[in-house]
Amino acid sequence: MGLLTRNRRLIRKSGLFDEKYYLLRYPDVRFADVDPLQHYLTIGWKEGRSPSAQFNVDSYLQTNPDVKSSGINPLVHYVFHNKEDGRPTSADTQTKKLKATPTRLLTWHNFRHALKIIQTYGLKTFIVKAKNKLRAQRNTNTLDIDKPIRIKSIVPLSSFDFLGDKAFPVVPKSVSVIIPVKNAGDEFGLLLKNFVTQKGFKRVEIVIVDSGSTDRTLQTARDFGATIVEISPESFTHSYARNLGGEAATGDYLFFTVQDSLPPGQTFLYDLYSTLIENQVTAVSCAETPREDADLFYKQICWNHYNFLGVNIGDRIMQLPEKVDHMSLRQNGQLADIANFIPKETFEIYKFRLNYAEDLDLGIRLIKDGHKLAFLGSTRIIHSHNRPSWYFLKRGYVDNRFLTGVFPDFEIPRIVVSDFVPDISFCYAFLGSFLTKLNTLTSDPVPNKFDAVLKELMDTLPKSEYPGEVPVLGENYLDLTSQKFIEGLIKAEGLHKAGRMYDGFLIYAFSGYLNITSNYLKNTFETIDETLLLDIKNCICKSFAIVVGAHLAYCYQNRDGKESLDMDSLNKTLMEGV
Repeated sequence: MGLLTRNRRLIRKSGLFDEKYYLLRYPDVRFADVDPLQHYLTIGWKEGRSPSAQFNVDSYLQTNPDVKSSGINPLVHYVFHNKEDGRPTSADTQTKKLKATPTRLLTWHNFRHALKIIQTYGLKTFIVKAKNKLRAQRNTNTLDIDKPIRIKSIVPLSSFDFLGDKAFPVVPKSVSVIIPVKNAGDEFGLLLKNFVTQKGFKRVEIVIVDSGSTDRTLQTARDFGATIVEISPESFTHSYARNLGGEAATGDYLFFTVQDSLPPGQTFLYDLYSTLIENQVTAVSCAETPREDADLFYKQICWNHYNFLGVNIGDRIMQLPEKVDHMSLRQNGQLADIANFIPKETFEIYKFRLNYAEDLDLGIRLIKDGHKLAFLGSTRIIHSHNRPSWYFLKRGYVDNRFLTGVFPDFEIPRIVVSDFVPDISFCYAFLGSFLTKLNTLTSDPVPNKFDAVLKELMDTLPKSEYPGEVPVLGENYLDLTSQKFIEGLIKAEGLHKAGRMYDGFLIYAFSGYLNITSNYLKNTFETIDETLLLDIKNCICKSFAIVVGAHLAYCYQNRDGKESLDMDSLNKTLMEGV
């Protein structure tokens, strides 16, 4: 039986690991969506996390410094060795003086442990650990828990960072974490705590650029010693805010992120730095792991995007491709401001520009100048949003406005709004029928049934007509703003093809998104229950919204001023706030 398996069984049997307590106390574990006991056994105990209200790690280690110096999981030590001896598990102890039994050092177990440390971390680290162990052993004959033990070392401990048993040299560099913020919410303190405790650098600086917070965001930032740059809400753009943060930063490296992200561990920045140095790249980004409460649509679009980038199965080093077009540039010039690690001196040369997709623009400029980038799939930052359909309708619009404006080779389909809005009307009716038919999925709850329902409806298209009245969606899975916007378009411009056989194209673009949903379902789930079915329906509505928005962008690009719809007003509405 492996050591980890033995410890798992030992702790479960003890009753001293409380899964609910652990998840509630440490929200980063909830967001990571991992087995809490596995997290505690591999990471949590090394970070000083308590497994339950009945076992206080800090108190146990304070009372038993021989355990602290041994590098053993304190709960395992208590259960396996000392439960019978009556060692206290919490701070509620009246014992001031404790007699400790000297631990035998020359054992076969210690010899093998020493070899492992030398092989993994080197002789110097082993010597430091051994000296600390010996000093702790000499000081445990009579322990006073009111007096801290002072340990002198011939090797300055400031030269190393320690994470559990692991020790590694501190890089003589500093990192500035730059975060644009506005009303960052209750979890902002957790984010800052996770960054200021990052290991491996001589200093980690926090720089926030605030655009009008009215909650406790600024006070929380001050509590963590952050540098604060304040701008007005009206002056905010993604590039402007981040450039100001870069100017205020004093670190050798800059790390751009967002206020609702969360690093997955204390060596996260060190991992990005190591990738940059070892692979001689100019900037490093990484994929995101959606939070536990992320909806199906967000998980799906992340999965599909990282398939497009080729990082769902590994990491990539990216550079200027031989064939340069908008697709290859997007695949090889991708940086992501959710997690973007770059030397300050490089950033000062390039900086951000544009009001949208500033990270992709920066990456493309870098590879065009001969730089290499890294995009990691093995290391991921925790981040996601649960946004309504209206956001994605606008996002589809803004994405295609950006693509048509930046890439000269991006082909704009010849779509005019007077022909396109009846197509929206037809697809809106199709959406209502599809949502209704999806109710059959739970009677045969396998993801493959999704394809059968879609095919059944697609087979009816050759005999289908454009509707003569505004279709009724039936179930309100679209948010009210999206529903009013789409139905308003249909009333104004979408019924003049009533009774004609369908000859549009939007349904086929929409079915492409539905195929992504199908593939994700088959890749991720074995069965479909009522909860997942509701998430599927919401996902489909968001897919419909994004594809409508994307094609409205083409209508705007093809406008000639003769449209009955006010295209400038439509453009202003859909460009706002994304």
